[in-house]
Amino acid sequence: MTEKIPSVKRLFAEGVVIFLGVSAGFLADDFRDFLNDRRQETAILEQLIEDLALDSVDIAQPFESSVVRRDAMRWLARVEGSVVDVDSVSSVINGLGEGLLWGYEPSAFTYSALRASGDLQLIRDPALRDAIVYYYESRQPMLVEVSAQAREAEMAWREALVPHVRVGGAELRLSYPPVEIRDPQLLLEDAEFRHRVVLMGSWFGMHVSASRRVLELNRELRTAITAESRTQGR
Repeated sequence: MTEKIPSVKRLFAEGVVIFLGVSAGFLADDFRDFLNDRRQETAILEQLIEDLALDSVDIAQPFESSVVRRDAMRWLARVEGSVVDVDSVSSVINGLGEGLLWGYEPSAFTYSALRASGDLQLIRDPALRDAIVYYYESRQPMLVEVSAQAREAEMAWREALVPHVRVGGAELRLSYPPVEIRDPQLLLEDAEFRHRVVLMGSWFGMHVSASRRVLELNRELRTAITAESRTQGR
C-alpha cells in the first residue's frame, strides 16, 4: 500500500499553526509578566508614599525646636558687648526647652529593600526613579549629618554654659532644668561660650534650611509618585 506524501502547502500550514501557537504562548507569558510587574510597581509606589509620609513627620517634629535654637543663638551673638540683665539671658536660655536628645531617623524601609533586591528598576519612569534615588541617597543622608552636627554643637554649647549657671540638682549636659545665670556679662565675655554660640547658631540655621528643603522635596516626590500610581491604576 502506497503512503500518501503530505503536500508542501499542508506542511507549511501546519508549520504556521505551530509557530502561531508557540508565539501566542510566549506572548501570553510576556503579558502575564507585564501585568505582574505593573502590579508590583503599583504596590512599590504606594509603599514609598507611606514611607515618605512618615519621613515628613520625622523631619517636621524637631523643626520648630531648631528655629528656637537658631534664633536664641542669634540673639546671644547680637547682644555681645551690650549690657543685658539676668532675666533676659535666663529667659532665652531656659526658653530652649526639650530637644537635645532628638535625632533624625530616616524612614527608608521600602527604598532600602528595593535597592537590595534590584527591584528599583520596576519603576519604569526614569525621571521619577532618579528623583527617588536622589531623595534617599542624597537628601536624607545630608539631613542626618546636619542633624547630628547640630546636636553635637548644642552639647558643646551646654558644656561651655555650665560654669556660668546654677542648676537645681540636675545634670545640665544631659537634661533641661531651669538655670540661673550667675553673671550675664561674664557669660557673654567668655570667648569659648561665644565661639559655641556661633557654631550652634550656624548648625541650627543649616538644620532649619535643610529641613525646609527636604520637606519641599518630600511633598514634590509624594505628588509625583501619587500621579504615577494613579496612572498605573487606569
